[in-house]
Amino acid sequence: MKKLHTEYRKDWRNDEEYAKDIADGHKAEKVIIEAYAEHLRKRYGIEVIVEDNGVDNSGKVIDNSLVNSDADYILNGKLIEVKFINNMASEFRIKKDQLHSYVRQDAVVLFVNGYNTDTPKFTLIKPDRLVELSKTRRAKPFRPWGNKMCYFLNTNIFNWFDLAIDKSKK
Repeated sequence: MKKLHTEYRKDWRNDEEYAKDIADGHKAEKVIIEAYAEHLRKRYGIEVIVEDNGVDNSGKVIDNSLVNSDADYILNGKLIEVKFINNMASEFRIKKDQLHSYVRQDAVVLFVNGYNTDTPKFTLIKPDRLVELSKTRRAKPFRPWGNKMCYFLNTNIFNWFDLAIDKSKK
């Protein structure tokens, strides 16, 4: 069987779990960016154009040599990285290398807390805030993600807003 990934990206998952997580994650990110675009249209009357960016938003496992940390989408010309937690949590993590990549790209992180709940919330973490976090926090290894270095962030240091997600698209 052809290896689908490097062990670094796979973490502790088997091939089937890894492929399912990639597919599910990409689908959720697409639902989230569409919900956020709809939020901007309804709340602010902004016409929104969402374009795919980064390596691949198909949800398929791709060759590791093609993987990079480019932001997932371009929304009205601005790079947007989508991150989420399925359940409502009081803390979340961002991988150190990814955070620094988003700063270099001048990308905004759209983070959703409680994606699979009835009341998901979102926050936007802009590049200047990402820089601040990298300077005021110490990255630590996170075992469930293969001991990758991560910033651990408490949700109470951000402003959160309701995000209406169409359950039929999940």
